[in-house]
Amino acid sequence: MAASEANPNPQPSEIESYKILSFSTNCDICTYPIPASNTRFHCLECNRGDYDVCTNCYLKLVATGKINKENGHNGWRRCLSSHRMIIVGFEDREEGQRRVIVRDLVGGRALKDEHVIQTHSQSQSQSPTSSPATGGPVASPELGIGDWSWKDGPERRKKASRLRAGPPSSIPGTNVSASDLSTTASSSPIQNIPPFRRFPPDGGVGLIVHALWAFYPEDDVEDELVFPRGADITEAENINDDWFWGCYAGRTGLFPGSHVEVVREVK
Repeated sequence: MAASEANPNPQPSEIESYKILSFSTNCDICTYPIPASNTRFHCLECNRGDYDVCTNCYLKLVATGKINKENGHNGWRRCLSSHRMIIVGFEDREEGQRRVIVRDLVGGRALKDEHVIQTHSQSQSQSPTSSPATGGPVASPELGIGDWSWKDGPERRKKASRLRAGPPSSIPGTNVSASDLSTTASSSPIQNIPPFRRFPPDGGVGLIVHALWAFYPEDDVEDELVFPRGADITEAENINDDWFWGCYAGRTGLFPGSHVEVVREVK
C-alpha cells in the first residue's frame, strides 16, 4: 500500500490517548500528603518556590507562637523564614484539576520588604512588626520608593519618581512627599491604605487592567512587562496614559496603556 493511502478508519490502538495526571504535594512540616481538595500555604521563596504547609500545621505554628498572630493566617501570612505566602488549591475542570491561587500575597508583589521603613518602637502596638520566629521587630511594609521610566522617542527614556505609602498614621511625626524624593519630573499618584485597615489587601492595591492585545518588549529591555492577550494585570498604576506599570505572573514592569482597558481599582 502506498504511503499516501492512509487507513481512513484507524484502530483504537492507533489513536493517541491522553491521560489526566494527578500530582501529590507533601507538607514540608509534617511530610504527609496534602489532598487536592484541601488548600495549602505556599511560599514563593523557600526551597526555590517549592515549599508547602498544610493548614493544620500552619495553624499549629501560630497556636504555639512559632509564628505570631500578626504574621499568621489572619495577618501577613508569613512562613518561618518571614516570607509572605499565598494560599493555593485545585479546582475541577473538564480537562482535569487546575491549580489556582485562592489568596494572593498580602500587599501584593509590588510591595517589597527591603523597601520598607522600620517602624518606631512606640508604634509597635499599632502595627504588625514582629518576626514570626523570634518575636523581634521586622520591617513593616509602609513605604516603597523607586523610579518610573517610559519611552520618549526611539531611544530616550524619561523617568519620574513614584511613591507607595501606607497609612499616614503608621509612623507618627514622619512626613514624606514626592517632591522630596525626586526633582526630575512630576510624581505618580500616591496609593494609601485606608487608615482603618490593619493589613493591605490580598494581591495589593491599584488598578486591575485587562489586556486587549499581547505585549512583547524588545529583547534588550528589562523593565517592561510581557503578557499575552486576555491577561489580567494587577497592582497597576497609570503613569502618563501612554504607559502603565503593573504586575503579571509574578513579574512587574511597564507596559503601553493602549494595550489594556481598566476593569476596576482596588484601594
